[in-house]
Amino acid sequence: MATYEPLLDADLLHTELLKTLDHKCDHVHLKLDKFFADIHAKIDNIEASLAKFAAVGVFMEEFNALKPALTAFVERTTPKSACIFCTLAENLDSHPAAAALDIPVRMPARSRCRKWGCAANA
Repeated sequence: MATYEPLLDADLLHTELLKTLDHKCDHVHLKLDKFFADIHAKIDNIEASLAKFAAVGVFMEEFNALKPALTAFVERTTPKSACIFCTLAENLDSHPAAAALDIPVRMPARSRCRKWGCAANA
């Protein structure tokens, strides 16, 4: 029976296989490093966003503490009628409640405002 010489050297094949696997492992390692770096950057962004949201929460607590004072300020600075009998819409000329006190003519009993021609008297 004839003996045949192998076409490829087993040691050479083994060495080439190890080199190929080592190259592939290096390639996978680089891809994983890039992936983990991207994930780490995204986690840092999320942590920064959470810090901002926490700051918003603190701001909202401070705003809620100031809300009664702001509400009182808005109430005190809203325009009001100078005449206690007229609404702001009726008191376009800004007449006071005592606008006609010096007029000697008696007003009808049904009138609420002493200013002649006021819409509140109608």
